[in-house]
Amino acid sequence: MNSEAEKPTKDIVWSVVDKEFAVRNVPFSRMDADGEEFLSLGVSAKLELIRELMLNDEVPHDVNFEDVADLKFSN
Repeated sequence: MNSEAEKPTKDIVWSVVDKEFAVRNVPFSRMDADGEEFLSLGVSAKLELIRELMLNDEVPHDVNFEDVADLKFSN
């Protein structure tokens, strides 16, 4: 079973030069002791890739993380 699928999700939205970008249903974890939220390294890397693709208009500016989570880095 995929551990990412079991985690809670949230939307991450940011603005760049008056344009809004959103990635929906991003999996994250909570730290019980502090109540802090964090993203795994893999999720963070994929968000960076998605952000770059959005800024270059190669993917829509509003996407569901599950729909683009299979994107891979290439040389």
